[in-house]
Amino acid sequence: MIDVISVCIDGFEYKKFGLITENIDDDCLFLTSKSQPVLGKAKIVNYFERIHDTYTNLSFNLLNSAIDSDDTVLISWAFRGTKKLDDSSISLFGTSVVHFNKDKKVRHVKSTVINA
Repeated sequence: MIDVISVCIDGFEYKKFGLITENIDDDCLFLTSKSQPVLGKAKIVNYFERIHDTYTNLSFNLLNSAIDSDDTVLISWAFRGTKKLDDSSISLFGTSVVHFNKDKKVRHVKSTVINA
């Protein structure tokens, strides 16, 4: 069973969910089980880092997370920012479904991003 779902992105607003908050690396989306990281940098986090120089007032929030079964975790998230050149805003919403094998190692991650 997954005990903690944590998001910590250096330079971004972040929220942490769960019981264990120590020993979480910066710039990573982590799913942890008994303090052992099982999922490192996610594609969505790498995307946010790439646009960091283009946007200001960045925020990333987990909207919801749920353990669907012993091997599946569902995450929904939102990202907002303001473009430096013309003050236009960007809003991204997404979901990630993470499947684990019997050893609690990540087997598959499916993410969907919606540009609102």
